[in-house]
Amino acid sequence: MVVDEEGKPIQNIPVGVGFERNTGSGVTSVGIDGKTNSNGVFESRGKTTNYVYYRIDTDGYYSSSGKYKFEKEVAKKWQPWNPEIKVTLRKIEKPVPMYARRFDKVLPQKDKDIGCDLIANDWVEPYGKGTHSDIVFHLKKQYLSDDDYAADLLVKFAGKNDGHVKYNLDMYSGSEFKLPRYAPVDGYQKQFVRHVVKQLGKTIKDDRDDSVGYVFRVRSGVNNSYNAMYGKIQRDVEVRAMGEGTAGVAFTYYLNPDHTRNLEFDSKRNLFTDLGRAEQVDAMVHDTLRSPLSLSLQIERPGRYRKSSPFLNNKGA
Repeated sequence: MVVDEEGKPIQNIPVGVGFERNTGSGVTSVGIDGKTNSNGVFESRGKTTNYVYYRIDTDGYYSSSGKYKFEKEVAKKWQPWNPEIKVTLRKIEKPVPMYARRFDKVLPQKDKDIGCDLIANDWVEPYGKGTHSDIVFHLKKQYLSDDDYAADLLVKFAGKNDGHVKYNLDMYSGSEFKLPRYAPVDGYQKQFVRHVVKQLGKTIKDDRDDSVGYVFRVRSGVNNSYNAMYGKIQRDVEVRAMGEGTAGVAFTYYLNPDHTRNLEFDSKRNLFTDLGRAEQVDAMVHDTLRSPLSLSLQIERPGRYRKSSPFLNNKGA
């Protein structure tokens, strides 16, 4: 079943379903397309391994996609038999121009607060051309060798009423618009810490979590948040701490300068006009909390079990 954000079924929505099959020498995928009926339901039947994939692309809505994994096989039928998958489509409402790009730079110093200006996409003076500290980074690092080091990066928001709200995201399924449509009014935290540790003979321990995202408030003023700017970061802040120097810091952000809490980005009106190809960001590279999906699928017979699939390896752009 396909529904809108109010839970109402949507009719005549195009749906694509992919059934994964083993050929003996590899895996192939068979796709079936159709449209939802008056109850928002599209039914599909086919032979498959224990995975079924689905995707919905239609005008006026953000794309939704994902996969369904069957629990077990009983009498040549995958269980649960004939599952219903609920898909919520999020409507494209009021996308606005934003400063949107990837920040990817090396911290100029450790053991010191270093401000980042999101509009300038640079460190603040004297380390860069920035003039306002939106986010402040403070690195503490111990380094003995490339196989033995530890780094803690404190990420904090400079203004009295600035801060962030952390969200857990489902990056593997649901709407491509992952974070809330509007930034919250309150609940903002001032800081968080990222940890990276490498010990001799052991793999790197990095607490980066790509299933989280942040909504933030900056430039809020001393006494109120009426003139604040709101934005978002999808996925966690990356810290690259190998080497004798400081550390690299990277994240993709979207900053709305119109002083509203709107977080819908219009990718055709990026306020950064000098982006290289690697710096380009898309309106879909962001955002809600889990978006349930809704289809009815009837699986005729199980195929051979397979742990992973190349059919749709979508981690959420």
